[in-house]
Amino acid sequence: MQQEVNMEEEYSCDFMDLERFRDEMLPFMGMAGQEERRKMDAAIAQIRADWPGREKILQKQHGAYYYEYAIKDGLLYDRAGKAIAPAVGKPVYLLFTSSAQSDLTRAIMAYTHSNYYHVSVALNENLMNLYSFAPAGQQEGWQGGFCSDSIVHYKRDNWLIRVSCIFVSETDYRVIMGALSEFGKNDRDTQYNYQGLIRYILGRKEETNPYCMFCSQFVRYLFGQIGIELVKKEPCFTSPEDIASLDASSGVYRLYDGEAGLYRKERILETVRSVMGL
Repeated sequence: MQQEVNMEEEYSCDFMDLERFRDEMLPFMGMAGQEERRKMDAAIAQIRADWPGREKILQKQHGAYYYEYAIKDGLLYDRAGKAIAPAVGKPVYLLFTSSAQSDLTRAIMAYTHSNYYHVSVALNENLMNLYSFAPAGQQEGWQGGFCSDSIVHYKRDNWLIRVSCIFVSETDYRVIMGALSEFGKNDRDTQYNYQGLIRYILGRKEETNPYCMFCSQFVRYLFGQIGIELVKKEPCFTSPEDIASLDASSGVYRLYDGEAGLYRKERILETVRSVMGL
């Protein structure tokens, strides 16, 4: 298994922690040259410059927005009147998180010009079991890796979220269930891919290690098991925004944007039925 630097302390407080992250990770990865340092310094400067504007955008987001679809003459239309193909199969849900709680998560949002820093997968609309890879800090003594969360925590703090879904066949649905079960059995052997964040900035490609991923890399890996590519870039260069920005033209149906506390699974079920033309 790929060895990782000890990340017992969560990178939070202020953007000075990104410099500490840089100073620990570059030598550990054998990338302590001037070029690597220059690229990391430029990235940190960009994050510091871009975050205030991103924060203002987030502060304006409130309420709840449920996407609507309608069938007319055998065609499915979104709210804007754009015709799209009706969905077939079983929905697998994607939840994107927008309420950053640390410098690391704020940095992901600023660097990728996104309102989202995390993506997880759920198998039903109640979102009580959300699966992903996450960094350290969510549980005491936990060093990061594969984890299971729940929308209950997001509702408690009323985080901003987006919910989308992808429809898959019954066979592919079982493949995803099996993969998630295997991750759950081996969660103690998994790690969060901190090194992958550095390689993302440096533009250094890496092969996906299913025991060591970041969240969007995990989603790419999971759907890759059933032949769904999602986006046309390497998994190691895929951000949560790359997936969150997909719409029905890519086979990803947006269902909800807004406060987690206002999310209602009954409304989502109605939307899913309409997407399927039911």
